[in-house]
Amino acid sequence: MLDSDGLCAYYCPEMKERYDFPPHIWNWDTMPDEEARHWALCGTVSGKLVERWNLNSQPGVAPRVLDLGCGMGRNSLAMAQSGMDVYGLDIDEKPLNTAKNTARKMKQDIKYVQGDMRDMPFESGFFDAVFADNILTLTSHMGLAQTMDEIHRVLRFGGEAFMVFTDKTMPVLQNGRMVDQNTIMLNVQYGSHSAVANFVDDNSLKNVLRGFSVLDKTGKIHGYNPDIFHHFILALKNKQR
Repeated sequence: MLDSDGLCAYYCPEMKERYDFPPHIWNWDTMPDEEARHWALCGTVSGKLVERWNLNSQPGVAPRVLDLGCGMGRNSLAMAQSGMDVYGLDIDEKPLNTAKNTARKMKQDIKYVQGDMRDMPFESGFFDAVFADNILTLTSHMGLAQTMDEIHRVLRFGGEAFMVFTDKTMPVLQNGRMVDQNTIMLNVQYGSHSAVANFVDDNSLKNVLRGFSVLDKTGKIHGYNPDIFHHFILALKNKQR
């Protein structure tokens, strides 16, 4: 749940402890310039995925796509340049300002919105596709459930979502403090505070993906090579969640 001060209150029954953590996971002000350039320019959206979503749209109608956790807009820009109607959502104002400036310089009409992925400011069924890379891990397992509810809600029936989940075997997760079986408290990249991250395995992923049918997790369709630490999922909204 969200407190009035914007903190997410998380209560762990097993430890009988309550955690407050800021939703702003990264401190963009302390990020080295070289890293900032990486997050601003080095897009991760695959050509296969861009081509698929453009081909799946109605003739003459640009697919409306949400770049979830868009940061500085590296993937928003790549998708917009391919002809998509792109919206970018991020909770942090600083990277959004950079993204807006870049879009103006590149003459791309990208709609950037500041907001929380657990409570998105969009109408139900608004998007044809959702792109969620480097973002779904950055919340508790309860936050992930809320975010998945929202992804499902804002997608139209028959819409697709590309989502990346972190596996429980990821080495960085071994250095944090377990909050529950699917949430860990760890130091924040580019920051000075602690925050939570969630992780999945094959069993928990089935529940996470309720309301979706998995189209590809091998990379043949979405163009991402699988590795042992991540689950790259292309899924279709085709049922109630």
